[in-house]
Amino acid sequence: MLTCGVRVPPEVLQRQMYPHQTPRGPTPYQAPARSRRPPSPTPVSPEYALLQMLCHNVRLLEQVQRQVSPEDFHDADLRAIYTVLAGRALEDGPPVFARMLEEAANPRQTQLLTQMAMGSTLTNPAEVAAALQDCITKIRQRQPKAQRQRIIAQLRTVGDGTAEQQRLLQEYNRLSKEQPMSFS
Repeated sequence: MLTCGVRVPPEVLQRQMYPHQTPRGPTPYQAPARSRRPPSPTPVSPEYALLQMLCHNVRLLEQVQRQVSPEDFHDADLRAIYTVLAGRALEDGPPVFARMLEEAANPRQTQLLTQMAMGSTLTNPAEVAAALQDCITKIRQRQPKAQRQRIIAQLRTVGDGTAEQQRLLQEYNRLSKEQPMSFS
């Protein structure tokens, strides 16, 4: 036995030797670790969700193409991804993810495609069908709103009293009657 004349209390040695054992005596108060609120989820656009489902199950594309066109996508990068996805399916069967990445026009498209491919998706056919229809419905509901916004922008560029202005106003009124404007 080697002694150096240093007296170490036995409880200190026990804590050093067995750090995971709970001490027998009272322990000093330790403030609880601050719990951080998890980040709030980022809302996913119906276009993104639709593309993610298509990336995971390209067989859905035929059903989607009957109801959604590239012009229905507000985000230019998502529109480009949809166009590539649809073009690949028409040209040579199911799109190969690596080829789609090669055709990405910019880093954001590459990032979006990667996130879509890596993200979790529904596997239950009934849930997939319901989610797919929900995305398509939301996209189609936004079409008249986008068309009204486009008409407003065009009205700013045409002259007062012109035939073009009258045509645009009639179109705007028709769209407003079909689907009342929402202020959301």
